[in-house]
Amino acid sequence: MFKHKDIIKFSEVDQDKKLGIRGIINYFQDVSELQSESMGTGFLKLDKNRYGWIINSWQIQIKRRPTIGEVIYSATSPHKIKGIEGDRNFFILDENENVLVNANSIWSFFDRDKKTLMRVPKSELEVFKLYDPYPMEYEPRRINVRNIDQSMILPDGEVKVRYSMIDSNGHVNNERYAELACDYLRRDYKYDQLRVEYSKMALEDDVIYIRHYEDNERYVVFLQNDQGENFAICEFKEI
Repeated sequence: MFKHKDIIKFSEVDQDKKLGIRGIINYFQDVSELQSESMGTGFLKLDKNRYGWIINSWQIQIKRRPTIGEVIYSATSPHKIKGIEGDRNFFILDENENVLVNANSIWSFFDRDKKTLMRVPKSELEVFKLYDPYPMEYEPRRINVRNIDQSMILPDGEVKVRYSMIDSNGHVNNERYAELACDYLRRDYKYDQLRVEYSKMALEDDVIYIRHYEDNERYVVFLQNDQGENFAICEFKEI
């Protein structure tokens, strides 16, 4: 497991003075990049060769959100690379290395020029050490929304993609979808697991339409284009 010590800062916390979803995912993304850089295969190298990793899904389980001023470790351990896909566990640990947040993520390797997925090159396979998967109940990559009655999906609003929402890959960063979903989540809704499934890349000036569905087991937020196609789906629930 690769770890990086840090402290929860004022700019990272929500109104309750605790690290929010955006901050959690940003820590995960940053520690992944730090590990890759330590092995000589970080973003700049991949970008120079016109390659990259794109996220397919998150499954994030929250035991406790750390508070402002708390010392933490962000950590990651890749546990599978096969074909075009790579799977990573992520963690937020407290100062005594107890798990506060754990996650699984599924990524695909991407050819930036051809804009297609590709097999992970041998040069990448050779540098990654794989670990045993973290013992958690793993959900499928795809969130099951097939049986939802469409009349039960309610509109919430719309957001135009601004320049500030675009990352170095030229599209909306993956944590922004989760942040948007949280903005439209019912304020008193309690959850300790968030799953995010990514489908399409939202670009500058696109409009994201937010809709939601709720039942006794979960709260699902759809982030869609004007054709009803999903940029991302976010599922909140208690486990």
